[in-house]
Amino acid sequence: MHALSFLTLALVAGSSANAQTYTYTFDKTAAGGITGTIKVKYATPTGSNATVMADLDFSGVSLANITKAEPLCTTEPTQYSWHIHVKWNGTAASSGSFSECSLAAAGNHYDPLKACGPNSEYAAAADCTGKTAAYACAPSAYATNPLVCEKGDLSGKFGKFMLGEAAKKASGSWVDTNYPLVSENTAQWNVILHAVCGTAAPRIACAVGKLESSAPSPTTTTSPTPTTAATPTPSPITSSRNAVTVSGVVVAASLLTMLGPMLL
Repeated sequence: MHALSFLTLALVAGSSANAQTYTYTFDKTAAGGITGTIKVKYATPTGSNATVMADLDFSGVSLANITKAEPLCTTEPTQYSWHIHVKWNGTAASSGSFSECSLAAAGNHYDPLKACGPNSEYAAAADCTGKTAAYACAPSAYATNPLVCEKGDLSGKFGKFMLGEAAKKASGSWVDTNYPLVSENTAQWNVILHAVCGTAAPRIACAVGKLESSAPSPTTTTSPTPTTAATPTPSPITSSRNAVTVSGVVVAASLLTMLGPMLL
């Protein structure tokens, strides 16, 4: 009985130890009137299973400022798209707005496997020639085949933020079993919020991700090199099971070795 209890405890501890949380914080003053956070909580330190949580308030956004940035935006936006972008050169602060989130400052969408949307970081590369026009990332398609979406196309995978008519807030929680690994995160990753104005989607605000967990990140590797063969997205079930089994058995074995004489 005691041995079983220790084994269960070890398995639970092994599955969640050092799990990471990244937080993208939008400051109202710096982020064009948008305030709130987007959090990414990993289930395990090495798996691709993550919960993405958003809690954002758009009530402080100025339509005049949006129209100045994009003349096609003549009415208050009610939808915002959101993506992981790969650069952070526009501001020393943790969030920014408009020109601070430009292509030169914040780059394009994270897309290591070259799904090749029109705003992929590799949109101009030869590998994406002919693929961009056929890009069709949507929640239903992503659920069937994760490779149809850029890894950083969050609104394509989960849907756009839809604002309430009165409160102008958006919140939600999504479980992604194929989210980029902890080891893929870089210090330059940022989430950009785009206002949807018909065919136009100006960059309104951006925020860089910060590691919230006090535990050290397991690696400091950079994004996968796109010129190498694309590695299939890790199976979250396999990855999670392996993480639990390996960590749990090692810890359990150690505990049973130490406590064996006491249990006899």
